[in-house]
This record gives sequence, C-alpha cells and structure tokens, in this order.
Amino acid sequence: CDADPVTAGEVALALQEHDWPGVLLGGPEMGFPDFAAVAGSAADGAVFVTPWPYPSDIADHSAFVTAYQALGPHVPPPGSLALPTYVTFQKVLTALARDISTHQTPTRAGMATVLSEMTWGEGGSDSLYAYRYRYGPSGVSVAVEMEALR
Repeated sequence: CDADPVTAGEVALALQEHDWPGVLLGGPEMGFPDFAAVAGSAADGAVFVTPWPYPSDIADHSAFVTAYQALGPHVPPPGSLALPTYVTFQKVLTALARDISTHQTPTRAGMATVLSEMTWGEGGSDSLYAYRYRYGPSGVSVAVEMEALR
C-alpha cells in the first residue's frame, strides 16, 4: 500500500471488512500514528518497511532522546520522523559551519560542495538499511528485522 497514512488506514479497514486473509505491506508512512489511529484493530499484522529505525530501536536511545529534546522546550518526544530529521539537521548545520569557515559567509556553491562530500549512511558509511516493523494487536509497531542493503 503506497498511500498516505490515513488512506492506508482506510484500506486496512476495508480489507478487514471483507475478511481479506493477506498482510498489508507499506512504506514508511504506514509507521505514522495516523495509520494506526484510522486502522484501529485492522492494523494488527500490517507490515511496513522504512529506511530509518524508530529512535527507541537505535543504540544508546536515551542519549539521542536527550540530545533531541535539548533542541528546545517545545520539542515533543521523538516520533517516527525524529531520527532522519535530526540527522539531516545536524548535517546541514555542520555543512553551514564548514562553508562559513571557508568563505566567511555561506554560499550556495559552498554548501553544495560540503554536502556532497559528507557521508549520509548509518555509522558514517553510505550503506543503506531497511527496517521492517509489524503492528501488534494493540496498534503498536514492533521491530521485526533490520537488514543492510548494498
């Protein structure tokens, strides 16, 4: 199901109403809270694959949560988009600092150069990872598997 979270939840409900015996499979958007809220019990068993883990599934989870919430008092607890947003934000700030130290002021070309030189994969590599999650009966997603893809 390659739909937004609300539509995917509606699809899950429709499939449940017709006693469909299969497993609903989707991408990262099925990990958003709106999917489980709309699907309710129809989310049970649904699987989604995402290129990033939930913050609770990373090593040293508490250090990440502390750093994330230190961004300001308005920051909510980290959700499914917290990790990629945080990592991207940190990379952009690092690139900005490097560009300013080189050119005394940020430039579009300088930022493009610095960003192209940075690695973006987990652990400083450019490896890609796929994380598979399955919803349980309570509507909470549980990590099933992480696999490195090259």
